[in-house]
Amino acid sequence: MLAVFAKEVAPFPELDNSLNLYTEESVSAMEQGLAKHYTSVIPNSFLIDLQPYCMLATTVDQKNSIIPRFFQAKDDIFCILRGTVENKDDLDALFEFNKDNDQITMFMEAYKSQRGSETHVEKEQREHHWLRLIRAVKGKFSIVLFDNLNKTLFAATDRDAHLLLYWGIDVKGDLVLTMDAKMAKLGCHKAYGSFPKGCYISTADGLKTFDNKNKEINMKEAVDSEGKSYMKVIVSGASSQGSTDSTARD
Repeated sequence: MLAVFAKEVAPFPELDNSLNLYTEESVSAMEQGLAKHYTSVIPNSFLIDLQPYCMLATTVDQKNSIIPRFFQAKDDIFCILRGTVENKDDLDALFEFNKDNDQITMFMEAYKSQRGSETHVEKEQREHHWLRLIRAVKGKFSIVLFDNLNKTLFAATDRDAHLLLYWGIDVKGDLVLTMDAKMAKLGCHKAYGSFPKGCYISTADGLKTFDNKNKEINMKEAVDSEGKSYMKVIVSGASSQGSTDSTARD
């Protein structure tokens, strides 16, 4: 799976320009067609071109994969889901979902309920309902969703980040999300790492924690035990043991 989002729809924590994360050879993931490259090297994959805001590349082929793969496009919403929801029956009862819907349809229908012309208060209530669902999901999964009608994205992993999702920013400031480390490095050079545990990213909120979306999140440079520099996600108010790391390495 690979997703590239224009910086206009993907607010990313500000990076320190002194980190030297790019070289003269660094290229734009969107302009250079990283998603197209993905489909050329990943068997049975396909491309969804929604430029200038988004490019998606994925496969639903289950061969040689122990992780379930899902994709759905409906009503101008595009969703990529990897993994398994373990408490769907409980979620169906709690949120009054149609129990006949599969996992990805559950997410799609829940997200779609946010749409519509409404007051600011009503919009916040709908967004709260969506985040409440994501918080309540138990399992091992990652989700990337793009609403092409409203030009908004949402991406997250389960709270413990059981499935490794890489994220990064290319030389143009566009967001790259992928489960393939090679693709992350190709698109972002050094400015990538594992998606921070316990967080989500959306057009409305930027990068936030599930526990408290008002906590400030910053990026700083750090050095690992091997002397390699990387970016670290710092959540305000978190202890050193509870801070969230997102590495960006050679």
